[in-house]
Amino acid sequence: SELWSFVPQELLPDLKTLFDDPAASDKHYGIDGSLRSLVFDEDRNGIISGNDRVYLYFGMRRGGDTYYALDVTDKASPQLMWIKDGADYAGLGQTWSTPLATRVDVSGAAYTNNDEQFVLIFGGGYDTSQDNEDYSADSLGNGIYMVDAVSGALLWRAGGPGSGADMIVNEMENAIPGDVRVIDLNQDGFADRMYAADMGGRVFRFDVFNGQSPTSLVTGGMFATLGAADLAAPPPLSENRRFYNSPDVSLVNSELAGVPPFLNIAIGSGYRAHPLNTGIQDRFYGLRDPNVFTKLTQPEFDAITPITDAVLDDVTSVLGPVIPPSSRGWKINLAGGEKVLAEARTFDDQVFFTSLTPLPQEPNSCLPKAQNRLYVVDVLDGSPVTNLDGPAGDEDLTLEDRSRKLEQGGIAPEVVFLFPEYDPTECPPGETCEPPPPECLVGVEKCEPDFTNAPVRTFWRQDGAE
Repeated sequence: SELWSFVPQELLPDLKTLFDDPAASDKHYGIDGSLRSLVFDEDRNGIISGNDRVYLYFGMRRGGDTYYALDVTDKASPQLMWIKDGADYAGLGQTWSTPLATRVDVSGAAYTNNDEQFVLIFGGGYDTSQDNEDYSADSLGNGIYMVDAVSGALLWRAGGPGSGADMIVNEMENAIPGDVRVIDLNQDGFADRMYAADMGGRVFRFDVFNGQSPTSLVTGGMFATLGAADLAAPPPLSENRRFYNSPDVSLVNSELAGVPPFLNIAIGSGYRAHPLNTGIQDRFYGLRDPNVFTKLTQPEFDAITPITDAVLDDVTSVLGPVIPPSSRGWKINLAGGEKVLAEARTFDDQVFFTSLTPLPQEPNSCLPKAQNRLYVVDVLDGSPVTNLDGPAGDEDLTLEDRSRKLEQGGIAPEVVFLFPEYDPTECPPGETCEPPPPECLVGVEKCEPDFTNAPVRTFWRQDGAE
């Protein structure tokens, strides 16, 4: 049963319009963003009581430039915590990026009723100039924000030249609509690393130095430039690759000789504002960051040569690619008009991602035609890992085994992994029982192949760690 509902004050006038339902040429948007929760369960008993708290955060996506925070600790009596928009966060675009709750120790910050130092981190959002096909720089959304999770007060911001941000990144000139990927590498409960991608085809890396003031809290810069943003003007339309999604970051400990552990940044490009566009050559990337546990100073970041499309190993047509230890990563050219419109997921040394390819459109039809596909490739080199397109039992892999068709229409979502419940006490006496293997879903479709190995507890040992 429904306990309550929330309608933002600024959207109240829309209710009459929606009720009257007049003819309109454009879709009407209101709250169009995803929702994320912060659950603080102090004693970790799964029961919200005492000092425990539950907060909800969401933006408007196409509906506007506002973020909302609700206190739903008492689920029968929710409270509005705060509302923030472009007047509070300079340069904010449409609020596409879902806030991610983490902890950061910002020296000198006046955390409000927030002794745990919870913060929200999100990208600057979307600039509607990107609805145009050609490349352009953006005046909104080209930044990253860190705010107090309880009060919404701005604690730190990165932005381009002239933005007045705490950290100026010269290349930060395009909107960042996707989520910011935040990582706690040393497992001390505080964020250490951030990755983000923008509409110009760039990927950024940032290192967080907890305990520092806002001006020295974060170092970082452009890690890769893979689109039209840094090409000579005017860049070709085919190179105008955009990143709408968050990078998927995974720790890879390869057994190959000469390949030290690295962070693999998996991300695909695609023009989500115009899914039927066929003029852009989109790609999927596996980028390598060898500085796994090392935080870099700003001069060290400035000395890094960003990854470009030209230096990556092209594995598009290579069945068994050999990636040298010094490689910056690999790329796969997608078929004509094919694009990636959801986040990738890395699991069991494999990268899972979905794509959408426009099909010939039927005249006078209001239903667009397109084909969704599921890709499963090796995290090391993008090669096929299992028989996805051939008859059962055929283990001779071909390039076509990288992907298979999905039955669902629309735009397929990201892959989701499920871990069925397992109670070892229910194992019959004298028998050996194992946890059931994980399952994989894309929307309502099951991924293939099935996982045969059950999850196991894994330990990572780091020299010098406390």
